[in-house]
Amino acid sequence: MVANCEAIQVDKRELWDLLDQIPVAILVSSDQYCSKIFGNLAAKSLLRVPHGGNLSQSAAEDEAPPFRVYHGDRLVPPEELPLQVAAATGRTVARSECEIRFDDGGTIFISGHTIPLRDKAGALRGSIGAFIDITPRMGELGIADMMSREMSHRLKNNTALITAISRMTISRHLPKEIYSAYEERLLSLSRFKELGYVGDWKSVSWRQLIENSITPVVGSATGRVSIDGPDVQVEPASGQNLGMIFHELITNACKYGAMSRDSGRLDVSWTMDGDDDGRRLVCIWQESNGPRVEKPAQDGFGSRLIKTLIKSLPDGRVTRHYRPDGLRIEMSFQLPSAH
Repeated sequence: MVANCEAIQVDKRELWDLLDQIPVAILVSSDQYCSKIFGNLAAKSLLRVPHGGNLSQSAAEDEAPPFRVYHGDRLVPPEELPLQVAAATGRTVARSECEIRFDDGGTIFISGHTIPLRDKAGALRGSIGAFIDITPRMGELGIADMMSREMSHRLKNNTALITAISRMTISRHLPKEIYSAYEERLLSLSRFKELGYVGDWKSVSWRQLIENSITPVVGSATGRVSIDGPDVQVEPASGQNLGMIFHELITNACKYGAMSRDSGRLDVSWTMDGDDDGRRLVCIWQESNGPRVEKPAQDGFGSRLIKTLIKSLPDGRVTRHYRPDGLRIEMSFQLPSAH
């Protein structure tokens, strides 16, 4: 695998050549203080910055870009901007919206998603964000509805683009099974992003999230699957991670677990603990009537991914029980206050 990883390494020039093909503004900070922010062609065009220009609001005065950032009528200080927050705190800044006011009097509205970047040792080293222009439809639709439609469209295009690039540059360096798993996860992530856009990014139905994960995989075997629990809405950011978790679980169940046998069953249930000030969602994934279950000698990639995704949720916890008659997984996390 080391050789494979080395084979797919690209230098910075090749990376920027790829990013320049993406019709979404990509901003990258190369340091924790965001003193310099670089952008692909779409970003430079959107923000009206010439080639080689610094797009950072944290830049020195002689390098400052020709615009300022506002929320409503409030000028946003550099330290509160998405890339700066992600680089300084290590937190993801999702669904950020702002108004860009140019020095020449022009105005645009943008929306985006920003994540922190870390070095090999895990230390923060910058951030990267993707942004789209949401100006054209501002006068026709409410912000939430417009963003949903536009982002959904862009997401589908970009998923197709990333998949095509991956097939050309990565697939030939990886075993077919490994690449297929990578592509399945990419498409799964796209589906759960789409679910968030349909819900205007306000909330995601927990039941629909589970059904969207399981139904495409089990197909006609849905009669052997039980899904039961109260109506619950979760935040889209959490829903994305949970969707990836359920994708891993149902994929493993169909390959190695209960759903790999005609007699196998899957029961997914959940309950709510606590009150409006401290609600906790507890979910049970129970497989039965499948092959005998034995605890593996070490966790595979899927198990490690699930642990990582659960821990990213508020007070997220997960426990696996390798019972001979079927795998049982208990996971829980804190929901936001209802107030």
